[in-house]
Amino acid sequence: MSEDVKAQVEMNTAGAHMRTYLEEMVKKIVRNPSDARIEFSQGEKTTVYIAVVNPDDLGLLLGKKGATIDAIRTLVRAMMARYGMRAIVQLDEQLESHCAKSDLD
Repeated sequence: MSEDVKAQVEMNTAGAHMRTYLEEMVKKIVRNPSDARIEFSQGEKTTVYIAVVNPDDLGLLLGKKGATIDAIRTLVRAMMARYGMRAIVQLDEQLESHCAKSDLD
């Protein structure tokens, strides 16, 4: 197996493992763990993880002034940097629109 193929396999494996780790972490934070999941798409050097949780759990995932989600993002970024990859943790667009709608009420 060439070095490029080995590196790609290692990055794919790292991305999948990080998804599992991130999902376990999020499920321990929220009140409705059965509704929580992590979707991800992996590019050549960047993996985007999208946290999908029950809208009632959004505040728990964000934390005070965004401290919880910022800590999660920092941890994931650092862990993926070990493999030479960028990682981005986002919230599901539906959650963001739910927040915007709640702010208008």
